[in-house]
Amino acid sequence: MSRALRLRELAQITDGSLLDLAVITPDGLESWKAETANTCNNGHSTIKLFVSVCIGMLWDAGVLDLQEKAAALFPACWTAEMDPRWRDVTVENVLRHRIGFEAVHIDYEGETVCCGGEDSLITLFRTPLPHPQGSFYRYSDAAYYLLARIIEVKAGMTLEAFIRRQLARPMGFRDFAIASDPLGHTLGGGCMYARAGDMAKLGYLLACHGIWEGRRLLSDGYIQQMQANEWGLTHFRDSELYVKTGAYGQGIAFSCRRPLAAAWHRAPYAVRPVPDRNDMMLESLERLIAQENRR
Repeated sequence: MSRALRLRELAQITDGSLLDLAVITPDGLESWKAETANTCNNGHSTIKLFVSVCIGMLWDAGVLDLQEKAAALFPACWTAEMDPRWRDVTVENVLRHRIGFEAVHIDYEGETVCCGGEDSLITLFRTPLPHPQGSFYRYSDAAYYLLARIIEVKAGMTLEAFIRRQLARPMGFRDFAIASDPLGHTLGGGCMYARAGDMAKLGYLLACHGIWEGRRLLSDGYIQQMQANEWGLTHFRDSELYVKTGAYGQGIAFSCRRPLAAAWHRAPYAVRPVPDRNDMMLESLERLIAQENRR
């Protein structure tokens, strides 16, 4: 039985919400997909892991300084209503969701965004920053939308085009697409549609310290900083797994001790509470690793 089928069996998800999953090891990529599932599915916030990796590629190339002031790259989006403390927000603050706002009303996957024809960064920069930059944590899609725009400025192309050139083509992605805002800027906080197998490849790149089929795509030094500072990912319960999850039970997970990664999509109608949807998959992946250790 393939590792993908074993992971599905271990997860024991019986509500029909599991759409697809994949496991990748040195033995290759093993995938499973429900007959009724789309070929590509929405990974929601799992795209944030792609964004963090792209930031790392620009940092590796010397194009981007993580202490650079983020808003300084967009002077055309400054208005009289902009909180002046935005000028102190660094790229690293944005990576760590420590911009300083209490709440922000930009969420392209929810019901709260209505920017019309206005650049979304103008709307974002009007958000007050009552908390100190770098210390107050508030998770948001808006932070990674801002990172996507930073990538666009630094790379001279949209986030989607950069992912296609730097990751999708070298790693042999079969399909993927990312939604854009009304002005054509790629969303960085959600709405990436991909196969579980292609998502797992990104996790495998990180599990292999930035090397894909003998070619270095990302420095191990940046990956270590990602893990230490949780830039676009989370350490799962002090285990060997790091993960980026999506809102409705999607995930990309990889091991920091062995070349192994997995990814999955679940449908929004899953009946269990949101945290349980990914915990079940991660706990099952831990059991799969335990099985591998006994072999």
